[in-house]
Amino acid sequence: MQLSDTMEALPEGWSLAEVGEGFALGRYRTSEGSIDLSCYELAEGIILTDIDLACPTLPAFNPSGTRVATVNWCALGRCEVDFGDRGSFVVGEGTLCVSSATARAFAYPTGRYRGFELFVDDEVTAGPAGVVREAQARS
Repeated sequence: MQLSDTMEALPEGWSLAEVGEGFALGRYRTSEGSIDLSCYELAEGIILTDIDLACPTLPAFNPSGTRVATVNWCALGRCEVDFGDRGSFVVGEGTLCVSSATARAFAYPTGRYRGFELFVDDEVTAGPAGVVREAQARS
């Protein structure tokens, strides 16, 4: 999972507002609202997203097709994540959600969400612990 692959595979409705070395800003506009997504590639296979959302729903997507672990922290609003047959989870203000399940859909009952999500490719977690520290030190 690399940032460039992720941004190139955005679903219909998304646009790239800005792209730089290890950084991308994506925008999604619908009749229901919008989302601004700032993405930072911290190391190969590790992406941090800054999410600023103003709409009630967002389709889930996994453009890399790889399994990822996520850490999602909500600063404002509420996010309901549907994991299909694995259940669902609510991330409310001040809540942290750690998951390795693939989300099927996202709902935002307040119509507003501000948070941060860290994506870690399974290949990173399968390797030796020192690999991540070395990659971060080179950045």
